[in-house]
Amino acid sequence: MSDLQAISYPDAISLTPSDTTTFAKPYAGFMVTVAGNVTITTLRGRKTLIPALIIGAIYNFPFLQLWATGTTATGIVGVMGAPYIGPG
Repeated sequence: MSDLQAISYPDAISLTPSDTTTFAKPYAGFMVTVAGNVTITTLRGRKTLIPALIIGAIYNFPFLQLWATGTTATGIVGVMGAPYIGPG
């Protein structure tokens, strides 16, 4: 029997980084299709650079803004809603 857990989200959308747009509702996390860095504003209002992201991994950092400045990764997809956590 395995203790592995799978996590999935009910929705996802392609995002464009912006230094001026703050989202009305937070995203639960994100993934990238081209490796690089991502700069976000966390739910506590902290601007944070997350370095050296890899392709296809979901990063579970809830955020309210995706900054253009400091973001070098592209093909960013935001995931939304409460995650489903179940058997892997």
